[in-house]
Amino acid sequence: MDTMNFHELFNLLQNSDETDRIEAKSGAHGIGKSFLETVSAFSNEPDLGGGYILLGVVRDKEAYDSRYTITGIRDPDQLQNDIASQCKQCFNIPIRPILKVVPHSQGTVLLVYIPEVNSHEKPVFLKAKGLQEGCQLQHKI
Repeated sequence: MDTMNFHELFNLLQNSDETDRIEAKSGAHGIGKSFLETVSAFSNEPDLGGGYILLGVVRDKEAYDSRYTITGIRDPDQLQNDIASQCKQCFNIPIRPILKVVPHSQGTVLLVYIPEVNSHEKPVFLKAKGLQEGCQLQHKI
């Protein structure tokens, strides 16, 4: 597992935007399609070791000096349960994210690490969409 902490990841976001290993999502309304697609992509992307999703962090379209703002999440316990459940049930194989609640002065953030799966387990895809439509790869540079 990678050992980057929230502050390192947030600084990377501020300085270089989202990458093939880091994504920011609001998490304000729970997890949805975009979150699950990112889980699939981080699980599948070869030789990167997985990726991080920061829930409670959004792109700030109005700020001059920063790219992202911490908005926080409302119910970290429920969100963690939802993520664990969805990652176990929605994919063709169970995904086991590593979840960490990060208290911050601007709001609570949930740091989600999605490990890359072993090559014999790939591709990871959403069962409801099937292999052709439910498999994601990262293409950000």
